[in-house]
This record gives sequence, C-alpha cells and structure tokens, in this order.
Amino acid sequence: MRGGYGWMLIGRAVLALALGGIAVFAPLTTLAAVLLVVAVYAIVDGALALAAAILGRIPTAWGLLHATLGVGCGFVILTHPALSAATLVAIVGAWAIVVGAVELSVGLRLRRRVGGAAWLALAGAVSIAFGVLLVAHPIAGAVALAWAVGIYALACGAALLPLGVAVLARLRRSAPDFAIVR
Repeated sequence: MRGGYGWMLIGRAVLALALGGIAVFAPLTTLAAVLLVVAVYAIVDGALALAAAILGRIPTAWGLLHATLGVGCGFVILTHPALSAATLVAIVGAWAIVVGAVELSVGLRLRRRVGGAAWLALAGAVSIAFGVLLVAHPIAGAVALAWAVGIYALACGAALLPLGVAVLARLRRSAPDFAIVR
C-alpha cells in the first residue's frame, strides 16, 4: 500500500499524543486504567493457568500456584486500587533508593581515580532523593509517574508525527517503488 508506512507513523504519533495528553491532564484516571488492565490480565492469566493445569499441560501444583497468585493479585488490585497504586509507587521508590545508594557509593569511591565520577555520585543522590519523595508521598508519586509516562508519550508522538508526514511527502514525490528499508 503506497504511503502505508507514513500513515502507520502518523497513527502511532496520534495514539502517543492522545495517551500522553490523557496521562498529563488526568494522571489519576491513567493510573486507575493501568491498574484495571493489570488486574484483568492477572485474573485471565491465572484462569488460563488453571485451565492448563486441569488439562494436564503443566504440572498441577505449579498451575494451581500460578492460578491462585494471578487471580488473587488481580482481585486485590480490583478491590484495593489505592493500596495497589501506593505499593507500586513504594516499589519504584525503594528501587530508586537502592540504585541511588549504589551509584553514590561507586561515585564516591571512584572520584579520585576517574574524572567525572562525581557526576555518578550526584546521580545517586538525585535517585535517593527521588526514591525518598516517592515513598514519603505515594499519591504525589503516582501522579508524577503518570506525568512522566505522559510526557514521554507526548515527546514520542511529537517526534513521530513529522516523520510520518515527511515519509508521506517523500512517497508522493518519488517513484512507486520507493521503500524506506531495502
């Protein structure tokens, strides 16, 4: 299809811009939607694992464990979304603190031997501060994470849209056999 790739890029850009706009302007709604998708996925995944165990496709004990965890996690997410969101933010916060501590430690140890190692220490300190803020303020952290996803999606959409338009323009000016990749 002539122009198909250009239209695919434009379609991706429009979707990214829409997702980004929703995430930036309605971060709590975005977070609720993500939790709903994860909950439904966990429940369906657990149900399919149970079916596989019943049909003898996987070992029964593992299938039952998989099913119990999947359905249980999905149920908890659906019935306690605020707790689930806070837990997600706490996990990201803890990860940032641990990574920051490692970066800070390595940066301080290398500062005399490697020029610029202080930047790694600074990155570690920033990661620690970010993690502490997420853990101390989980709702604000959840909003900040949704905003980060939104800004990322907006940036990707803004980059893909002109590319899609440029590809369409190039196709209109070129011979019918023009291809982006040969």
